[in-house]
Amino acid sequence: MKHSLIALMLAMLFSIPAHADYSFELIIPPDAGNANLFGINNAGKVVGGAFDDEFQQFLYGFEYNMKSGVYTTLGEDFDVIEINNPGMMVGSSFPGGECTIREKDGNFTTFFPPSYTPDSFCTGRGVNSKGKISGFVVDELGVWTGFIYDSKHGTYEEFLASPQTIAHGINAQGQNVGSVFLFPDEAYPGSPQGRYAYLREANGSVKYFAIDQSLPGRSRARGISENGLIAGFYVNPDTFEFTSYVTTLTDSDEFESIVLTDEEVVHLRPCDPDLPPPPEGYVILTDVFVSQVRNDGVVVGQCTDYHFDSTTFDFIPFTTYGLIATPIK
Repeated sequence: MKHSLIALMLAMLFSIPAHADYSFELIIPPDAGNANLFGINNAGKVVGGAFDDEFQQFLYGFEYNMKSGVYTTLGEDFDVIEINNPGMMVGSSFPGGECTIREKDGNFTTFFPPSYTPDSFCTGRGVNSKGKISGFVVDELGVWTGFIYDSKHGTYEEFLASPQTIAHGINAQGQNVGSVFLFPDEAYPGSPQGRYAYLREANGSVKYFAIDQSLPGRSRARGISENGLIAGFYVNPDTFEFTSYVTTLTDSDEFESIVLTDEEVVHLRPCDPDLPPPPEGYVILTDVFVSQVRNDGVVVGQCTDYHFDSTTFDFIPFTTYGLIATPIK
């Protein structure tokens, strides 16, 4: 891993129009070796996690101000995932793995969905402007149960669409997006088993969808804006890279297979501006994971470059950057 001052400055400040429709900012806190971003609000506050160089071990959650460029540490035991417009943050706390809220005033509180037990893990993944929180609980048997928690009234709604239900972003209308593991024929006749994205309406109705029929059903939805933009990632069937997208869905409850246009994909090839050339037999690949999207199409997430040898399936990973992608149009 790189430790030079030049590499660090590039990581924090480099902005490149890698695709005609987006400009990019790649960030890492000054004392960290890797970073990811999960949440963004309208004020330009971005939240994510910082990791060390060698083993990518979690160091602390942080907030980054897009306007001032200032980093604020949120604590070594708080893995922050999302921030809403009023400034409430959600995530999980360590070492217990409890669902955690950080209020705007900096105070922390924990909450426990009905499926939570002392041997399970709980994480808040989304929070809307009304204080409704989406997330999931992983129990001791490995079952993932999604939930929506109304923090103002203390009420819960749990749902188990599959043994792995990952409830993620939630908007002010109560629409929730995430992913589930479906078995054959559950999404539509002839479907392969695998992970599919979903859109869940406030009334509980669910629509499943796949992006370019990714392999094998490796589609995920992670964020949803107030105006219905959905962001996530999928496995590119041609390059096998994790590729991010921003798109919308048709108004129906049937399974939808979305074929993306080039403008709906968050391209980034590669994300490291100082990546060394690959060894003989290897190629450079880039995984891009988008986690949240605003009404104006600005998305946040992370990207990682790696050298990959398709004959041996060997890969050499490099620095993971927090990613902010802004549409140019």
